Amino acid sequence: MFEIGNNLRAARIRQKLELSQAEGDTRIRAKYLRALEDERFEVLPGPAYTKGFLRTYADYLGLDGQRFVEEYNARLAPEEEPEAPAQLGIRRRRRSHCLRQPRCRTDLRRNLGEEATILRWYAVRCFPAVSMT
Repeated sequence: MFEIGNNLRAARIRQKLELSQAEGDTRIRAKYLRALEDERFEVLPGPAYTKGFLRTYADYLGLDGQRFVEEYNARLAPEEEPEAPAQLGIRRRRRSHCLRQPRCRTDLRRNLGEEATILRWYAVRCFPAVSMT
């Protein structure tokens, strides 16, 4: 039977590498590398991380990373992938086409009329020499 941990450890020892050096080169914490070599996969953050760490570490050691991932999947990976949560039906508010409604057009005209009146008053008061006709 193919043993994941023993093959990783044997390859590291053959290359005379310390875990600390492998940690620096792979950027995988030594405790996770040790967990891979001891096949204590429960220590690792999750199946996705485990597969990534296995592939990276095996490739680093000159082994076939994909073979290690396939062995992990065959023996130890969770049977079912968690289901994605159901899509929430988010209803968007429809844009109101306010200017198409008669009441809104009337309000707009009234507001523009009030603003024009205020501008005329300001102009007459501040600039009396200008004729506003």
